[in-house]
Amino acid sequence: MKMIRTLDVTQDEFYDYLESEVREQYSKAKNMLYTGDIKE
Repeated sequence: MKMIRTLDVTQDEFYDYLESEVREQYSKAKNMLYTGDIKE
């Protein structure tokens, strides 16, 4: 995961960034579940 310097961005930009990172991680995890890479 890339780090961003929070001083360089507004709060809105930071939350947008955070949201996109979370969504990306979530979809990766979901894909793994569907393809059976994660064993329960």
